[in-house]
Amino acid sequence: MEFIAALNYEHHDTQGVSHFLCDHLGFSMIYHDSTSVTVNNGVLSIRFRKSENTTSPINLDMETQDLAVSTEILTSLGFKAVSEVDRSEVFRHEQLFEGPFGLKVNLHRILTEDDLGIPADLDKTLDWEPKAEELAKELLAHVTIHFRNSARSKMVKQAEALALIEGNLAVSFDDMVTAFLYTTPYFKQDDLQRLLIQNGVSREFIDTQIENM
Repeated sequence: MEFIAALNYEHHDTQGVSHFLCDHLGFSMIYHDSTSVTVNNGVLSIRFRKSENTTSPINLDMETQDLAVSTEILTSLGFKAVSEVDRSEVFRHEQLFEGPFGLKVNLHRILTEDDLGIPADLDKTLDWEPKAEELAKELLAHVTIHFRNSARSKMVKQAEALALIEGNLAVSFDDMVTAFLYTTPYFKQDDLQRLLIQNGVSREFIDTQIENM
């Protein structure tokens, strides 16, 4: 079966550029011979072919969680910013750097729902009572952003399954609360239950659902 194995670039110093990527930017050398070197970072393979007179432009896209920290790291490696931070895209901020061996790095950060202050949709398939959907989004905002998509998906599937079992085509407030109790890890239960009580859910209802889990 055919597949794309690597990106190919011509470079006058295949050893130098490949060692730089391996030493500083998370790549590992996976192949080399007299005319080429291939490096890989677990996602991307780059093959540098020896060329005495030509160096292909190499522009790498690098994602970061903190533009300021990553800028310091790139600067320490000899990169220089050649543009201001571009904030024209709603969900992406980026800045271009040029560095050793003709490398260019387009450093970017993808903005989260927390950055934008806009809760993500629940990606639901049934109707939801408005107060159930509203509180669900509020509760999900307390989940660490890196785990939120998974928590959202599990909760929505559980809530809609409960509604269907009950013969309903809409998720009720109780279905939503029960789904959170079912899908929240044990070590986060105290935090969840405290938030539920703050939002009007009775201790009795919570205890009843937990007993039935």
